[in-house]
Amino acid sequence: MKIIVCDPISPKGIALLQQRPEFNVVVLPKPLPEAELLLLVGDATALVVRSETKVTRKVIEAAKELRVVGRAGVGVDNVDIEAATQHGTVVMNTPGGNTVTTAELSFAMLLALARKVPQAHATMVAGKWDRKQFQGVELQGKTLGVLGMGRIGTEVAKRALAFGMRVIAYDPYLTEERASAIGAEFAPEVDHVYREADFITVHMPVTKETREMLNTAAFAKMKPGVRIVNCARGEINRRRWRGRRWMCLRWNRCPRIIRIANSRTSYSRRTWARARRRRRKNAAWRWRRSLPGICSRARCATR
Repeated sequence: MKIIVCDPISPKGIALLQQRPEFNVVVLPKPLPEAELLLLVGDATALVVRSETKVTRKVIEAAKELRVVGRAGVGVDNVDIEAATQHGTVVMNTPGGNTVTTAELSFAMLLALARKVPQAHATMVAGKWDRKQFQGVELQGKTLGVLGMGRIGTEVAKRALAFGMRVIAYDPYLTEERASAIGAEFAPEVDHVYREADFITVHMPVTKETREMLNTAAFAKMKPGVRIVNCARGEINRRRWRGRRWMCLRWNRCPRIIRIANSRTSYSRRTWARARRRRRKNAAWRWRRSLPGICSRARCATR
């Protein structure tokens, strides 16, 4: 039974797979483009990927024996779910591995935006002391709009409530009862968040509905000075606005003076790596259980 590890994962995860004598584990030295991957997947039973390798329809159709695609992470936007469903292939992810890490990163960025930490740090490095210029604002009493109330969005909302913020939650699958249980206000439509929020944090997958949802029309509905954190996917932001590319944690060229940050701006490499190792190890454990019998707890594309 051939298992191809297409992207780098923890050696402990690979060791878990190699413990099974019936598994032929092939570890690729680097992520391959589609053309090269097609030559290797013909007899593969399972593919292990992160975010770099794209499991397209061509790859799935070329892998005649493919039964499982395991994604070491939350999002499965790099896997063609429709093609996997038609092929009868199970698609798994590991949604809980980095929940707290991402939530803490999101909240760290909220604080950085509120108190102008990156700009203040840059002036200190330059040997200046402009304390009054970087006074910032308090989070207490401000309104946080959470777009996407899954695991990560819920954890961010809990931390915001602890800081004394008012939390408005929008998610197409969120019920008013669930929002109340968390302590957040239920937003029946996303425009309600745009109108009310002083800060907005994004925790949604990339779909046809969410791709570039933060665009010119959305900005026009927001308060002047709103601050946006996106620790989900960059495709949710419109990449260009009036011909200028957005810059992380800087004033944008937007007349409404919007600040925006994304998850690549700043993070603790040690903390992120620790969560990544845990996520990859858990992923390997789940995938090992699924073969040769498909695990009932797996996220199945055919359901």
